[in-house]
Amino acid sequence: MTTSTTLAHRIARVGRRLGVRGWIAVLVALLIAAVIAFPALFANHDPQALAVTSRLEPPSSTFWFGTDEAGRDIYSRLVHGARISIGSAALIVAIGCVFGTVYGAVSGWFGGRLDRALMRIVDVFLSFPYLVLAMAISASMGRTITSAIVALALVWWPSYARLVRGMVLSLREQTHVLVARTLGASEARLLQWHVIPHMFGELRTKVSLDLGYALLALTGLSFLGLGAQNPSPEWGLLVSNAKGYYLTAWWYMIAPGLVLFLVVLYTNWLSDLLDREDS
Repeated sequence: MTTSTTLAHRIARVGRRLGVRGWIAVLVALLIAAVIAFPALFANHDPQALAVTSRLEPPSSTFWFGTDEAGRDIYSRLVHGARISIGSAALIVAIGCVFGTVYGAVSGWFGGRLDRALMRIVDVFLSFPYLVLAMAISASMGRTITSAIVALALVWWPSYARLVRGMVLSLREQTHVLVARTLGASEARLLQWHVIPHMFGELRTKVSLDLGYALLALTGLSFLGLGAQNPSPEWGLLVSNAKGYYLTAWWYMIAPGLVLFLVVLYTNWLSDLLDREDS
């Protein structure tokens, strides 16, 4: 069997496993990644170009989603804002997932007083509404997108720590872990090779779901003036800028709101697909 034939068989096998919905999810993910990586290929105007004579124009063949109060093309601003909004949300979830996974794994694996002390810290964070705590942290650090990312990352990791701790408590007593310990594997190696890899399925489902939640949280902070600032094309800031024109320029608020809705809907659908695959 030739190499090309083997590759074709592997691609066909992956295709059968994914199914129609799986391929749709993959294609949408690739499209979002392409928009984030190469926004200039998808935008038809400069997102920062001011044109007062074209301010608050409705959607047309020239301006697909209309223009804002400064005559800037809303569609182009949404395209360029994807890198800021979705990229920031992915960074928040990545930081929360990595730190929370390590934290929860150490807590559940070693147990005892260390576990109790680490979990009390988690309880302190979880005792506050996460968005209220993020607002307080962001406001104290300064009204910037960086402050919003740091604030949300600081309140995002405890849920991962709690989840991973519970999984570790269950996994550390399973047969394959006990056998590896009997054969002389170190504690670090047991965690790295025999515990954490078995949590990937549940973690990837939570990560895909959290991407939408983090995007909404970041949008909320920017809407309240605690995140990105003008003239940034961040999606939450676009919604915030549009609130004063909802009676005279309906497209200004609807366009970013609709994009946010579709992206969050996609992350929820993707999470559901991954959850069904694992079950």
